[in-house]
Amino acid sequence: QKSQRGNPEFSIKKQFTRKEALHSYSFWLFSLVFALQALYSTGYAFHVIDIARNIGMTKSAILNLFVPAAVLGATISLFVGWACDRWRLKHLIRFMATGCSLAPLGLIIDHPTITPVLIIIGFGIAGGCYGTISGAFIPRFYGLKHLGAISGFFLSLLVIASAIGPWLFSSVFDLFANYAPIHWTCFTSALLLATGAHWANNPQRSL
Repeated sequence: QKSQRGNPEFSIKKQFTRKEALHSYSFWLFSLVFALQALYSTGYAFHVIDIARNIGMTKSAILNLFVPAAVLGATISLFVGWACDRWRLKHLIRFMATGCSLAPLGLIIDHPTITPVLIIIGFGIAGGCYGTISGAFIPRFYGLKHLGAISGFFLSLLVIASAIGPWLFSSVFDLFANYAPIHWTCFTSALLLATGAHWANNPQRSL
């Protein structure tokens, strides 16, 4: 695109190795946002009925939130796809991290109107950002030569996070008889990552 010509955000000056990528702050900031999303969404999905019971919400009410969240996610993915070609990715990962904070916040608030809205918006934003940003940041930040090695490590982190999520939810509930500690932890972590995104610059820019 003409708008990308001469823009350091879209210029590949160096092909990073996996080792070099793993020493990059931006790699870990992006990876941790995606890992948090994977951990929380899988844990939530595995325990959604029990989560509803824990906050006094009906089974049908909480299950009915999946459809509007998916519709919102599809809409947001179109916007994020457009924005990826024009904006710095650190702004979009901040948007995603903020979205990751909303569902746990809604479950912390436990309000009959606010909670469903925040769950829909939170999962809609996080899900809508997931595919596009995860596919864009590694080649844009680290080049294509070692894409397989870097992406393989990144995807391994997501698989591990997805596996830990359901176990963590169960363990927290066994210890505290509710899910509030995991909601608080994920909410706080998401806000910290959203703040940390300010420094998650494309390493190609400094070259």
